[in-house]
Amino acid sequence: MFFLLTDGYIEQLSGTGDSILGIYLSIGCALVGAIYLVMVKPYVQEYGPIRITTYTFVLGFIALYPSIGVIWNIWVNPFDLFDRTHVEYMSIITLGVWNTCIAFILWLWGLSKIPDVARGNYLFFLKPVIALGLAFFILEDEITLNQLIAIFAITGFVILEIFYSPISNFFKFKRN
Repeated sequence: MFFLLTDGYIEQLSGTGDSILGIYLSIGCALVGAIYLVMVKPYVQEYGPIRITTYTFVLGFIALYPSIGVIWNIWVNPFDLFDRTHVEYMSIITLGVWNTCIAFILWLWGLSKIPDVARGNYLFFLKPVIALGLAFFILEDEITLNQLIAIFAITGFVILEIFYSPISNFFKFKRN
């Protein structure tokens, strides 16, 4: 993740503090997300991933909406959506349906079908790898060496976590 976060910004970090602040905030987000995954695990096991994730999103919205208004002084009025041009409001609706509804329905459905929700959540870390691949094929973006290192590291660690039990059992068997 470090390679993805810093790729292309190392030269710029000396000129402005915004880039490094953004990196620190992203790392903070990952830390808070990790703490959440650890703390919510007993509740997911008791009540199921769909119910807990839905509660999380609803409570997150209740906290996020006023936070955006207070911190950035951006008060979003959902009722003025159709005051925008046709392209703008259709783009917003498409992004909302595509990214929020379809993606999270698939995510929740997947979590409900796997035996170990904590390990299933590690698949979420493949998002930047998939996004980078799509940007390469669709937008014809270049992939840098740092991004390649990040792709191999992220994918490798996700695979290692998913197959940790069989791998560790294999090495225990080899020692005996």
